[in-house]
Amino acid sequence: MDIPGERDETRDIEDRLAAILGRLTAANEMVRADADLHGDSFGAIGLTSVDYLEFILNVEAELGIDIPDEALMDPALASVRQWAAYLARHRDELATPLVGASFAG
Repeated sequence: MDIPGERDETRDIEDRLAAILGRLTAANEMVRADADLHGDSFGAIGLTSVDYLEFILNVEAELGIDIPDEALMDPALASVRQWAAYLARHRDELATPLVGASFAG
């Protein structure tokens, strides 16, 4: 069962991830103009594997986290919404010691 505060945190993370993805795809003509950056899969949006890796690297840098390779390759994490839920569940274990505080903000 979701707790309202957890849902708010997940939604905040989702919004931050969608903003990162939006910045990365703004000039990419291969990305559909009507793409739902929150819910569509990365493949449906039109991301290449290089775009996806750039997204992950930006997420790590902006949120101050270290995403494990297993998560990077997990096919269940195919959209911003799924990534946000994963990051909210694993927040404490993903935070890097020096910059992990930025993830909470």
